[in-house]
Amino acid sequence: MGKRILINLWRQVLIAFEGNGTIYTFDCVSGDARHPTEEVEEFVPGKGIVKHISGNVVKHKVIRKQHPCHSTKYNAQMNYALFFTNDGKAIHQGEVVEPLSYLKTGFGLLAGVGGALGPIIGSHGCVRLSKDNAEKLYTWASIGTSVIIVGHANEFWNSLGDKATLEDAGVPHL
Repeated sequence: MGKRILINLWRQVLIAFEGNGTIYTFDCVSGDARHPTEEVEEFVPGKGIVKHISGNVVKHKVIRKQHPCHSTKYNAQMNYALFFTNDGKAIHQGEVVEPLSYLKTGFGLLAGVGGALGPIIGSHGCVRLSKDNAEKLYTWASIGTSVIIVGHANEFWNSLGDKATLEDAGVPHL
């Protein structure tokens, strides 16, 4: 089993797995309502993760790494960038990630319903991490590392519980 990155948009959390173990768990900030981070896979209770973009099987992988990195399109620094799409979406360093992650999930009180600020807080589709976390993930991940994005999937997050492996939680080996 290789390295895998799971991004849970509902909880604004990124989890890095290697083999049977969790390597990192980081707060993150995903796209806003006008620039969403695409949900390529969704957890369905009893079925596990299913792929659902127009019936196509979509697997994201880290396709390029770049540090330092600057977006000319948005005139923004994207240091420690792990690109997972050809149109420039990446996991990268952002600013004030922990407070924004907390606000995006509904102040921690209504986690998962997005709160009033959830749709207006976020990136242009990328997934932001704090500088320290982005640097750790950048160093750990390699080209070809699987990137799994799940959306508003409370059942998925709850199913992980104290499971020792992704497979125990119904996540396929990618």
